[in-house]
Amino acid sequence: MTFRQTGGVGQLATQIGVRNHYLESIAYRTIFRIVVHSKCSVPVHLQSNWTFAVPAFPLAGGRFYVRLTCNYEPNCTRSKHSTKRRLLHLQLFCKRKGLHNRHFLTKIVADIMSLPAIPPKHKAISAGFTLIELLVVIGIIGILVGLLLPAVQSAREAARRMQCSNNLHQIGIAIHNYHDTFNSLPTNFTGAENNGGGCGSGFYSWLAQILPMVEQSPVYESIDFSISLSGNCDYPTPSSYTNFSIPRTHPNAEAARTIVPVYLCPSDPGGVVQSSDNEETAPGSYVGNVGWPQGAHWKDGTPITKQNGVIGISNDASANTWQAKKIKLRDLTDGLSNTAAVSERMIGEVFTVPGFFGSRYVPATVPQTMQSYCGGSTSARSLPSWQTYCGSVTLSDPAYATKRGHAWISGWTFSDNTYMHVMPIGKRNCHIYGGQDVGNNIVTPSSYHVGGIHVLMADGSNSFRTESIDREVWWAMGSGSDGHTIEADF
Repeated sequence: MTFRQTGGVGQLATQIGVRNHYLESIAYRTIFRIVVHSKCSVPVHLQSNWTFAVPAFPLAGGRFYVRLTCNYEPNCTRSKHSTKRRLLHLQLFCKRKGLHNRHFLTKIVADIMSLPAIPPKHKAISAGFTLIELLVVIGIIGILVGLLLPAVQSAREAARRMQCSNNLHQIGIAIHNYHDTFNSLPTNFTGAENNGGGCGSGFYSWLAQILPMVEQSPVYESIDFSISLSGNCDYPTPSSYTNFSIPRTHPNAEAARTIVPVYLCPSDPGGVVQSSDNEETAPGSYVGNVGWPQGAHWKDGTPITKQNGVIGISNDASANTWQAKKIKLRDLTDGLSNTAAVSERMIGEVFTVPGFFGSRYVPATVPQTMQSYCGGSTSARSLPSWQTYCGSVTLSDPAYATKRGHAWISGWTFSDNTYMHVMPIGKRNCHIYGGQDVGNNIVTPSSYHVGGIHVLMADGSNSFRTESIDREVWWAMGSGSDGHTIEADF
């Protein structure tokens, strides 16, 4: 009998005991190999070569597990059966004269058990991480997170941008359905619709008018349009229109605080119910184009005397004739595909801090796109002059910006649910003294999207316009009847 130590993994094993000799499948790491050459009392061509392998340590309560491989000659008895079959019937293959093979195998196992156990030759496995290994793993994870996080955020923003564009598409369909129903585009009521006794009605936005067309009929039906949305009835002068609120006790307060998902850009974090003073309102992200400021004109043109945008403005209590209560698609002579109808505007998060002599001002940390600067008074200025004047003012006035975008239901001028094509995209806003009652207010589109805004055209198409758009193209898009078309002139 010869012995030699080898390494490997057993695939088939035989458990040999005093009372049994059956097989069992088991895998091992370090084994002893015992080669036994036995000449049986049978013809030479039936000689066999058996190989036994055992682990170098006891298992299962001290019982040893033996792997056995039996190589037979081609004409060996029962050699036609499978390996497992042959092993199970090992006793049929070799008998020493006068000795049953079970005793033979038992003797071999006894010889194996007398061998000293040899430990496996491999390095002991560490019980845990060292501090350096832990720091390396943490560092690798940090790098992977740093690489993946921007990609995840970019994918999420792309999805939000797509949803924002889809919202504008729905609003565009709603505007056309409104026009088909009422034969005019929706109107923004910046004051009382009539002023004969009491507060009258009014102060409802163009967004409130199209609620049934954006599948919000229950909200629309809950609004009592016969009463004024304002809690104040006294507006004797244009400057008095800065005093506006929707009290929590107002009959339409519940509708006013109802979030309308299609009116919110998912990228804007301000899309939650806004609470200020004695009111609680639901915000909106989308603004309707009312054209250029009153009296504005092209670089060397004639000052406009009527609104030249898409969304009409109405305040029956005002004698100002610049407002156009009902605008029809046929009035947009520059072409529907050349005229902007709706864009987006960041919901305001304006706050004030104490200044000198009891004054308050908006800190520099508030973006200019949320603030409102003095644009002077209503006058005949060219669009370049309006842009220069508005951009030159140093301090903003919080009275005109604290409720910016806070109420989609409100047509009040400084709810900023309308905008003008004057300042570049994403720049500042400017209020115009004397225009508080009729919506003569320079609101500039802005968004949380990187690089620009979505713009819905009057034909229902919408696209993403970058902040670097040519200013004359931007001005031309704002007017539906100034004679300038995007394709022809730019």
